[in-house]
Amino acid sequence: MIDFKKAYYIKLGSHSKWASNSLENNLIRIGWSNIPINLIKNNDWDEIYKINRLTSKDDGSATRDFNALKRIITADEKTVFITFENSMLYWCIPSSEVDIEEDKISKFRRVKGSWSSKDIDGNLLYINRISGNITKTQRFSGTLCKIHDFNTLHRLLNHQISEDAILLNTAKINLEKTIEAIIKNLHWKDFELLIDLMFRETGWQRISVLGESMKFVDLELIDPITEDLYQVQIKSSSSKDQFIEYVDKFDNENFRRLYYIVHTISDDLSDSSLLQDKDVEIWSISEIAKNVVKYGLVDWLIDKTM
Repeated sequence: MIDFKKAYYIKLGSHSKWASNSLENNLIRIGWSNIPINLIKNNDWDEIYKINRLTSKDDGSATRDFNALKRIITADEKTVFITFENSMLYWCIPSSEVDIEEDKISKFRRVKGSWSSKDIDGNLLYINRISGNITKTQRFSGTLCKIHDFNTLHRLLNHQISEDAILLNTAKINLEKTIEAIIKNLHWKDFELLIDLMFRETGWQRISVLGESMKFVDLELIDPITEDLYQVQIKSSSSKDQFIEYVDKFDNENFRRLYYIVHTISDDLSDSSLLQDKDVEIWSISEIAKNVVKYGLVDWLIDKTM
């Protein structure tokens, strides 16, 4: 457990100009070049405030600036600082030794261990997967601001799932199980069309006519960006021998991958050793159901069951 009681977003220099240096060297770089470092070392906060007021436009900004500096300097090991760089959230805990240093770049504090862009279980903290209540702080124009949604950050760093997320995930699993049962009752033409719609939702384009008489393939697709070609074989049921036959006929010189899609798989086809060929991928009923949800085809499926 990453145990902390306070959390702040910190901007590492104007426009985050010291972010890379701070992350690489495990430092918390700060400005306040107008404040002599000996005053900070001696905790002479009255004198620091007086100097800070002289360079601030008003009492309000002077107080905010002063409080930010004091919080950074006095932060202990129960404090977490976060920042954002390269589309990632980084976090650190300040060193237990509250000692401010200075080099030719800026004043700085050292961190305990290192800055990290991973949660406690090693999962990368991509900004696009983090709550807006946390990421909105990167728009803050000052040096330091308090993380008001403390509980969300605490769960995030400790890889704890919220109750709402658990409820949603349970509902999603139940929906996928219902979809599996419905897919098995689809007419084979509707099943073919459903698979075609899935691939089209990814942006791939069909270059063969759906249902056209091709002995060993039902769909041929192209990725319009990479221009890679793919083949798709769609079956309501299949055995291991049938699968091997299709794999042997797969044109892997002209096509990048074969998708073998079947909603009722025999026990012998469930053998994982069959998938050692990286050019072939089997979609079972569970993968199909997940993709129905993923690509927004639930309403289409409802219409087919009415």
